[in-house]
Amino acid sequence: MPEVAVITSISRDHVRILGDKISQIAREKAGIMKPDVPTVVAKNHQAAWRVIREKAADVDSETVSACATIRASNSCPRVSDDHRQEFVLKRWRPSRQRNGKFSGIDPVQALQRLPDPGLADVKVRTALLGNHQIDNARTAAAVLNVLYTTGLRFDVNAAIRGISDAEWPCRVEMLDLAEWPLIVLDGAHNDASMKALRDAIVDYADLPYILIVGATEGHDHEKTTLELAAASVLTIATQSRHPKSVPAARFIDVASEYGMNFMRSENVATALETASSIVRERPDIGMIIVTGSLFVAAEAREHLLNIEPEIYDDLAQPYMVPYATLETANDRIV
Repeated sequence: MPEVAVITSISRDHVRILGDKISQIAREKAGIMKPDVPTVVAKNHQAAWRVIREKAADVDSETVSACATIRASNSCPRVSDDHRQEFVLKRWRPSRQRNGKFSGIDPVQALQRLPDPGLADVKVRTALLGNHQIDNARTAAAVLNVLYTTGLRFDVNAAIRGISDAEWPCRVEMLDLAEWPLIVLDGAHNDASMKALRDAIVDYADLPYILIVGATEGHDHEKTTLELAAASVLTIATQSRHPKSVPAARFIDVASEYGMNFMRSENVATALETASSIVRERPDIGMIIVTGSLFVAAEAREHLLNIEPEIYDDLAQPYMVPYATLETANDRIV
């Protein structure tokens, strides 16, 4: 049996499997809640909270709101010159036992014989950018809070500081590379994550940018993608080599319906080289954003950092001609 369950922020995604309503998705996510095991819940929609509370009552699980438990504040500007975000977890410390649900030792006794985790504010400086990552940090702190009250022995301050060292490729990842403008790689693949990306780069809003975008089947981020595209100097629609990749032509069609013109590129590497050539002609362009799919962002990272490409031989499909001839692809199909 786990010591604690954690439910992070819930948004519309994988709707063909989980449903197209927040309440439906929350019901699936709430399946991890266990009897007599506390559940830490991140910032969430009211519809999600209603379902979570119902499930908590059914299984007798105490819910702990990360946002209610852990306050945070950030500086302005939020992002430093080395692309790290600074914020403060305000006087983080284990909360007092409210109704006896948490097992183990009394938290007051724990404070007397374990390292005090939060008599002072905890300053965090991390490469994970955006308000959503601050909420994630608050959730992690709340989980540690619960674990601490159960008597689990660990250095809580060290655990919190560990957030500062966390790195997550293709999650609003900033690359400063020679002969390139600032590169932003992000696997945003639905409207919620696209909005998080838009928020995370607000400190770079004065930089003209090129948007490179591709998608994977089963994800919907059309509205926010078009908003990012509308603010860009140029948008290049592309596709990854993954067989579930959405054809770039579909982006072109959607954009035209809204009176927008996207450039088309058959693969991510070509899209990057096209963007690079445009930047050479337009040195005022200060940023290239690659997003829409983790596969697209990862392939951009491979190309830019000379990483050995991951080829999905066992998933090859005949229509993926940008990375193999049709005959070669057919030869690999069983």
